[in-house]
Amino acid sequence: MIFIVPEILSQSESARSIPVLSTTSKEGRSTSIFLLLLGNIFLVYVLSLPSS
Repeated sequence: MIFIVPEILSQSESARSIPVLSTTSKEGRSTSIFLLLLGNIFLVYVLSLPSS
């Protein structure tokens, strides 16, 4: 599988996996970590599918 990345995206900085939040924002931190893990699980699932 080949991905074509636009030039503007190849020169940008990487996004933070867990955003910087205040220490009192437990819900925001929990949501960010949950979404990060969910995205990783989806990525592993997609990569494990047989290519056709």
